[in-house]
Amino acid sequence: MPSSGDGAETLRALSAFRRRTATGRFVAVSGVVYLVSQLAIGHILDPLGPLDVLRAQTTLDPSVVAAIFARWREQHLMDAYVRHYFLDFVHPALYAAFLGASLSLLLDRNRLSPSWNVILLLPIVAALCDLLENVSHVAFLVDRANLTPARVAVSGIAAIAKWLLAAGSLAAIALLALRARTTGKVRA
Repeated sequence: MPSSGDGAETLRALSAFRRRTATGRFVAVSGVVYLVSQLAIGHILDPLGPLDVLRAQTTLDPSVVAAIFARWREQHLMDAYVRHYFLDFVHPALYAAFLGASLSLLLDRNRLSPSWNVILLLPIVAALCDLLENVSHVAFLVDRANLTPARVAVSGIAAIAKWLLAAGSLAAIALLALRARTTGKVRA
């Protein structure tokens, strides 16, 4: 006997999201908001070095995180890392909305059935992985005892999954845009 927690409720929610966000205006506004947020986070994190930030996010080794954090503390940069979280806890929702709306619009422009709505989960799951990574790193900052192999592995896997799912979202957007363009199914 199906429960209310089965996939049907998720599919209904994805269909509602698609209906509400599949407009050029929603894509444009959410894209601008996402871009402003991304630029602000990039500006805050720039002194730390983008490669070090990426390495701290994606490593599975607690000694790597500890070494990077120690260097940032020594260079008096840890405050910037902490400050970026004021935006980075909202940022996943912003890029999920933008990528999801872009996918919704292109699903409509390609006249694809609601069964395709499952693709809308890519940016949503990416955002959830990002939040797990953020919570993990805040825990690492609060207490160094939280820098355990298991917790760093969970955080690193979440970060890697986030990047892969976001890249998958962008690839799906590119493919759907190309399909819409080449099949002439683009609506005004």
